[in-house]
Amino acid sequence: MNITTKNIYTLYRVSGIGVKTIEKITDAGYNSIHELVSDCSQEELRKYISRKTAIEIITNNAEEHSDKIERELESLEENGITLYSKWDEEYPIGYQLLKDAPLFIYTKGNLELLNWKD
Repeated sequence: MNITTKNIYTLYRVSGIGVKTIEKITDAGYNSIHELVSDCSQEELRKYISRKTAIEIITNNAEEHSDKIERELESLEENGITLYSKWDEEYPIGYQLLKDAPLFIYTKGNLELLNWKD
């Protein structure tokens, strides 16, 4: 998994942050919870994130949240599950063509089957 996927997934797993919020944050040039903590004021965070609880997690518990998601990702890996996002080169072409493609997909097994052309 590339670092961008890991960082954006960590943001995505903050309660109150969904696809539209992720799009606002990444469009503004931020790709991690740590960038938001270090580079954004509370006022700027409110431009991207409407949920107060999400802002509190980002500003007060970013490290704890990141550690929790790191353990979650390790558990996925231990179970043979791979996470891909639209920021990964391996993200299946069929998904890329969808109008509302999922930001993330979980795979287990042969990823090539998702790129199979026939």
